[in-house]
Amino acid sequence: MARLFKVKDIEARKRALLEESDLYRQSLRFEIDNLRLHTTWVKRRATWLTLTPLWPLVPQLLKFFVKKKRPTSKWRWFSSVMAGWQLYQKVARFVPGIFSRGRRARLRDGEHAAGRI
Repeated sequence: MARLFKVKDIEARKRALLEESDLYRQSLRFEIDNLRLHTTWVKRRATWLTLTPLWPLVPQLLKFFVKKKRPTSKWRWFSSVMAGWQLYQKVARFVPGIFSRGRRARLRDGEHAAGRI
């Protein structure tokens, strides 16, 4: 009789372990789907990191903010101005007319026209 109780106890534990493993399996599927979702989200959000042409400037900007301040010569100042001008020309191609007066006037007129409708 004791042996029968032992077998029933082992069978009950086996069923409990099977149910628990099934729960873990489902949980693992959910986590994998969640990980896939997050990786696609990160890929979509991080595409600008690979497309930006300004990456070569990052070390120079970091060096500029980290280095100790010392007196600069006129030539160094001139080269900095030229580098800034070149940077402006590169950035201006990607964001044309943001600061132009004509764009602000068009936006203002568009707002007034949208308010009249």
